[in-house]
This record gives sequence, C-alpha cells and structure tokens, in this order.
Amino acid sequence: MKRLSGPVILFFLAGIATVLADAEGVITFRNIGSEGWQVTDVQGRGVSASGVGLVRIGLEVGKRYHFDLSSVDSDLFAMEIRDRSGRVLFSQKDDDPPQGWEEAAPVITDEGITFTLTEELAGRIGTYRAASYPAMVGFLRGIDSGAVERARQEARDEPGEDHSGEGPDESGETPG
Repeated sequence: MKRLSGPVILFFLAGIATVLADAEGVITFRNIGSEGWQVTDVQGRGVSASGVGLVRIGLEVGKRYHFDLSSVDSDLFAMEIRDRSGRVLFSQKDDDPPQGWEEAAPVITDEGITFTLTEELAGRIGTYRAASYPAMVGFLRGIDSGAVERARQEARDEPGEDHSGEGPDESGETPG
C-alpha cells in the first residue's frame, strides 16, 4: 500500500471538506453486509429518509446533496445511482465522469457521491444500489417543493369555498 505524505493528506481532506461544505443535504450510509444499505444520518434541509433495508430517500429539486459513503468499502460496495429504467446515472465504479449531467455537477469519489438535483435529474432518478450486489437497493424520488406549495395555494384559492374564517383577521385575532 502506498503511504501518503502529510501535505497530500491535508489536500485530500480539504477537498472532502469543500464537497461537504458545498452540499445542502448529507445522507450518511453504511452497508449491512451485502444485504442492504442503512441510512445512519440525515442532515440538512430538503432531504428525508424512511424505511429499513429498502430505504426511500426524498430530495428537493434544486439543492445539492452528498451521499456520504466514507464508512463503506467502496471497492466492494460501490454505489450507483440509476434512473427508473435501471440505467446507471452516477457510479463509484466508473473512472470517467458521467456524460450529460454537467448541470448536476457530480463529484464522485471513494468517499461518496455529490450532485445537484436538477429538474431533469429529478424526473429520471429511481434507485441507488451497490454495483456488485443488486439486493442492496433503495429508492430515490425528487420533490419539487415549489409545485407542492403551488398545489396547496391553488386548493386554498378554489372558487366557491369560503376561507374567510380560517385565519386571523386584521387585528390578529382568529374569529370563532
């Protein structure tokens, strides 16, 4: 094994810190043998994770995310992010950067995968899985928070419904 010198290690650690500082949401993974992924930590806004084994992760469109795989042996359990039809979008196994996703600005290292969830990417992402262990799979979905808020506003503004008694009046008091 090649021994790294002090300045090289500091440069490498500074690069990881830059990637993490750039991310608005961080999802930390560990592997459960070759059986599945476990999300051990979720930090930041616009990200949610639920489930055990087949973890479902929701990501807000327009934000930058880091999938932290620093505690995973990426040589053995290289993660891939795939589209809904199963095609690889990003992979820790590829030495070449992914083509066609420049707007997502992916950064792929042994320590993780970092990308911006663009609207186009949100419409395509489907799963994350270990390249060599297909049973190690989880699900991804893009969430357009603007669309959710617009739908809520449209529901409140539908004609024929009286919403006048639902909130505070000019004095700040709620009628009732």
